[in-house]
Amino acid sequence: MARLHPGLILLALSALTAAKAHAADPKPVDLGPPFVGQYDVTFRPFADAKRIDRQVQTELARFSRDDKKWLLVFDRAQLPRDIPIRDSKDTRGVEQAGYLTAAVNAMRSGEAKADVFRSDVIETGQLSIGLITAHSVQGGKPILLQQALCEVSPRLYYSLVMTSPAPAKDIDKDAGVLEAAEVFKAIVDSIDRVDLSRIREDQDERLIAMRSLLVNWTPKAVLKALVPEQLLLFRQNDKDIGYAFVVEQPADALPKSSASKPDVPPDPSTAGGVRVGMRMRTIREGKTVDVETWMFASLDRDMPRMRHEVWKTITIVRQPDAKTEKDKEQWFAEVGASDLTTERVFDRNVLPDDLKEMDRKSAEEAERAKREGRPPDDRNVDRPYRMVDAYNLTVRTETRSAVANPFHKQLPPYYLPQAMATLIPRLVPINTPNAYAFVAYNSDTREVMFRYIDVKPEGDVTLNGRKQRAIAVLDRIGYNGDPTTHYLTSKGVYLGSINTGAKIEIIPTDRETLIRLFSDANLTQPEAPKDAK
Repeated sequence: MARLHPGLILLALSALTAAKAHAADPKPVDLGPPFVGQYDVTFRPFADAKRIDRQVQTELARFSRDDKKWLLVFDRAQLPRDIPIRDSKDTRGVEQAGYLTAAVNAMRSGEAKADVFRSDVIETGQLSIGLITAHSVQGGKPILLQQALCEVSPRLYYSLVMTSPAPAKDIDKDAGVLEAAEVFKAIVDSIDRVDLSRIREDQDERLIAMRSLLVNWTPKAVLKALVPEQLLLFRQNDKDIGYAFVVEQPADALPKSSASKPDVPPDPSTAGGVRVGMRMRTIREGKTVDVETWMFASLDRDMPRMRHEVWKTITIVRQPDAKTEKDKEQWFAEVGASDLTTERVFDRNVLPDDLKEMDRKSAEEAERAKREGRPPDDRNVDRPYRMVDAYNLTVRTETRSAVANPFHKQLPPYYLPQAMATLIPRLVPINTPNAYAFVAYNSDTREVMFRYIDVKPEGDVTLNGRKQRAIAVLDRIGYNGDPTTHYLTSKGVYLGSINTGAKIEIIPTDRETLIRLFSDANLTQPEAPKDAK
């Protein structure tokens, strides 16, 4: 009797399970909310998915579920040439491997030598999706690997890869494998094509509004918006979970205090920029997280306003009940800097005849200068160069056990430094409803991401158990990000913030309240960062 491939058994059992479930009309597979960004596809990850840090820069998002040991990775591939998802023949009739076949071959020949037992293409009407199911090894342990390759065009693909535990053999009898197969099938069914034209149109309108706003952000206007000290209380599900002490100061750089020579902020009329310092503590589920950060951004009187920034953040996580000593205290450090400079680059539009003419004029000017006994004046000669702005960001991250590769990024003109991004709710015109967008660095994803700001009309809100009139300023990271709503009075006084997704409320408070709630609260500005520049 011929031996049936275990993968075929798995697929058969999966189909049989689905058929029985359909006959009984049971509850469908639970999935999480749609993941939507500035991407050509959207999907729904598994239920209770936790967004975690990406491992490589090509990844767009990474989700995990610890109780199931599931991992879902979403990434994008931009190819240098057209490679259709399906195999095809060239003009000479020679068989050409498609993108799906190439992915399967790479999986089989890789270090793990994956056993691929499914490889086919499905059509959704809007997308061609290549599906791969394999039995592989990861970290010395067997896993079920499922992948969906979404062809947006022969040069643009999005990929979803789900890994889950699997036994070394008899995977067709494993309930966890069958569950993971059903969940991934539901995830694939949720994949949909996104029309980015509407998003881009909205984004363009927001960027135009943001550009107009930046013109009005004179040093005087920004410094006027600073609040020297703020005390904030964090609440989650009606429980006090932490606090923050925030300072905003006119400055020329990050603080460089010492015991003998304390740092003193300069006179606002002569300050070259602003700095924001924050000391924050949260206490949840036996874990204490302390964060100290300083952010500086320069302010120029001429456009563009902000040419230089630097920030440094130290995070210490203490968990006394952790099983290992190294997990009882962890620390993370992040240092970032961006600079807008002007560079001279070769003008590729210059024609050969133009270069000859420039050389002729240069020789004439050199001869004329020699006769007149002076150095040549370059202003009298055209050069094949042009001046361009170069806006670059570098971020370095370090933990107790590792140093990450530096993050480098060329920035668009609508990038906002970290310090300025924290001031946004007080810098937008709150009495005129409008929509804005900019990009800023996001430490959670280690990427420069769009942030969207929406100023709403004044209305009735309930904050800290009190009904009052307020203007809502919505701030979200990513087009479909979970918004944090900041509330201000019509005169610009900050009333608090709410993130409904995380169920976190931020409330302005005073020292007496924080000392009463947290007896060891450190309500002083952060220490000056070492090696501040």
